Amino acid sequence: MKTLKLFFKRKVNKENVYDLAKRLAEPYFDEQQIPMIGATIVDGYLYAKGEDRGFPHRSDAIKIDLSTEKIIESYGARGCPVTINKMEIS
Repeated sequence: MKTLKLFFKRKVNKENVYDLAKRLAEPYFDEQQIPMIGATIVDGYLYAKGEDRGFPHRSDAIKIDLSTEKIIESYGARGCPVTINKMEIS
């Protein structure tokens, strides 16, 4: 818990979010064979979104607790409580 408090005391910029998303969320999206397109941090949780524009269209959003670094919820194509901006994560 102490690490999480220290993490949020410093400024979280886009680079930090991308690094966390690549480390914590990308393995999930690789397994689902969906490219990850964006991520954001809200209230100690990392929200990440993956989407593919094929037919049929597939999309998924996940919520990761940053203190445990575990996926705690998957939202599917709809229902994610936060807006995740689509940004190129490479």
